[in-house]
Amino acid sequence: MPFQVRFTTPDDVPQCAALSRDAVALSSADNMQRVGRWKEWLQEGHALSAVVVDESDHVVAFGLSVCISDGLRTQIWHGNGHVETCIQNALNRSTQRTSHPVLARHEIIKAHRDQNMGLNLLGFYGWRTDLPEERVNRAGRLLVQSFLHLHRGIHLKSFTKEVYGDMEVQGYVRMGCEVLRRPERFPPNTQRWKPYIVGADRDGLLGTGRFHQYLYEMFCYGAPSLHLERSQLELVQLAYLMGLNDEEILTVPEMQPRPKRKKEVKALTPETQMVLIRQRWCRLYEKLDREGIQWHRLGRNNQRHDFLQYVGKPPEVAMPLLIGSYFYRHPDMARRFPILVE
Repeated sequence: MPFQVRFTTPDDVPQCAALSRDAVALSSADNMQRVGRWKEWLQEGHALSAVVVDESDHVVAFGLSVCISDGLRTQIWHGNGHVETCIQNALNRSTQRTSHPVLARHEIIKAHRDQNMGLNLLGFYGWRTDLPEERVNRAGRLLVQSFLHLHRGIHLKSFTKEVYGDMEVQGYVRMGCEVLRRPERFPPNTQRWKPYIVGADRDGLLGTGRFHQYLYEMFCYGAPSLHLERSQLELVQLAYLMGLNDEEILTVPEMQPRPKRKKEVKALTPETQMVLIRQRWCRLYEKLDREGIQWHRLGRNNQRHDFLQYVGKPPEVAMPLLIGSYFYRHPDMARRFPILVE
């Protein structure tokens, strides 16, 4: 059985933290603290994470991303500490302020939909180094494909990563990043690991015209012209990004229709649930029609197909991704429905 990509679950998080490229620069206490923080972020939908797993469902590689404030991005780009230190310092300061350095779900949606804002994406990643080169390369390709699959369409303002080693930093430069901080700008006791901060911002990258670079496409999307309700966004993501049909969508506990009246404690029948979810699709189609969007291609008998084809052309409509926390909270669902990246 080949590698698979799926959403990260609670049991995966310690493995991801241990595999993270910056783990060598952190103390045991810092790593334990980060495990707890990542679990909280994933539970609440503040972070998005996917893992590449082997035949035994063990983590081979992972990627995790969060959207951060302008202030935290500036500190990471121009400071002297590691990303984890910058985050901890920002979190300590935020306890006395209303702003938070890591954006919550509603803040992510707002920034994505505001033409003048956009999102500062911060990435973490890592992989096993004790595997044959062919399998390591395979895991790396799947990691890149899953990142594109889950982030394509985001209204991106900037992208940042802490990477290690000269060869690795050159790979990110080829992708379109700039070197923002070199090893000498890190604490003396960790400089031997050759840490770098690499990143890109929207104006800088799009201004180069290097459309062939990996990151160029990620910055091509702006604010969506159509705003879906949160429940509609989740429905679309399960169908468009995960390829689930209505029966499969209804197996996700958060997507199951609930009785409108609190007194109706009796669970809805499967037949009634199916009727209700189809009604939700119909309201989506009606929304597009009211907006004057030309999305019909094959006629009324193919509305779902036509709608998903429409979403694929301006993918910013289906973003930002909200469903990751559902799979995090239900590990059986994460394993049942891998992320289709090939």
